[in-house]
Amino acid sequence: MNVVRLRGVVSLLMLALSVPVLVTGILLWLSPVSGLVKEFGRAFLPFGKYPPELLHTVTSFLLSFLAAVHLMLNYRMLLNEVKSLRRSA
Repeated sequence: MNVVRLRGVVSLLMLALSVPVLVTGILLWLSPVSGLVKEFGRAFLPFGKYPPELLHTVTSFLLSFLAAVHLMLNYRMLLNEVKSLRRSA
């Protein structure tokens, strides 16, 4: 697999993982007020008896790992952007 295709795959996986992280994060943030996590947890029964907290944790770790891979694949671009920021400042 060439680097350009790998970059695309990693970026799409990061985008796909950000959706459950965002949704479960919002539900966990709202849970002490309205108990939405208990109600939302029932929606996960087809996927097993995993609570939203576990889904949030697992997808967050996967997203963090993919972010590190993404930075490794794009470090030259990042360095060039930082250099251009220093030149314009």
